[in-house]
Amino acid sequence: MNLIDFWHTVNSLIKNIDLSHLFSYKRKHGISTEETDWKLFEPSKFIYSYFTFNMIYEIDWIESYNVQKPWDHRNKIDFYARDKIRCLLNFINEYLDSNLFCEYLIKFSDDLKLIDNSKGIIEDNKIKKSDIKDYRNALTKLKEEKFGFEDHFNILIFSHKIRNNIFHGYKKATDMIKSGQRKRLLDYSHIILATNEMFFDVLKEKHGYERAQDGEMNENIEI
Repeated sequence: MNLIDFWHTVNSLIKNIDLSHLFSYKRKHGISTEETDWKLFEPSKFIYSYFTFNMIYEIDWIESYNVQKPWDHRNKIDFYARDKIRCLLNFINEYLDSNLFCEYLIKFSDDLKLIDNSKGIIEDNKIKKSDIKDYRNALTKLKEEKFGFEDHFNILIFSHKIRNNIFHGYKKATDMIKSGQRKRLLDYSHIILATNEMFFDVLKEKHGYERAQDGEMNENIEI
């Protein structure tokens, strides 16, 4: 693939992912841009944001730019989600340090009470005591402005475990309508959205990518 074809292919791919990112935080429950008190399906924002995050980390962006073609991690053997997420963070951290994460998080939530909200987390068959400890330690460092690469990695891995709980049925609908759980689901959503935003900013500043706009999102969902 020559350089022109590579840029056309990768920009088209990134634009589709970017539109999914816009959709995940601009639309409530995937249907409305207006505020709503509808709580029938609590984890919708988290699911949509994680879907975008999953599309991003499935690609090895460092290798893609090196070989000038989209390089899918699924070509690798014994390379798991945590490995792919670490690889993505390596790509982001080439240009944006993890200590900038809080600035991105504030874009999606002006109520940074993640530590308070985390007090209600309990162990289950997927979430271990050590996972909770790593998550809370990372949030403490975020508050103290000592947040680093491993802290960013730990909160993403914790969010990934939450994703597994939801997708594999370990979280019941009755669990997700509880006030504390709703707040934490929003926290996990904002963690993912902020990370996604860092990724797109790297592409914009270092590779000349032009961000998707609301009008493009609306056209794609035929509003």
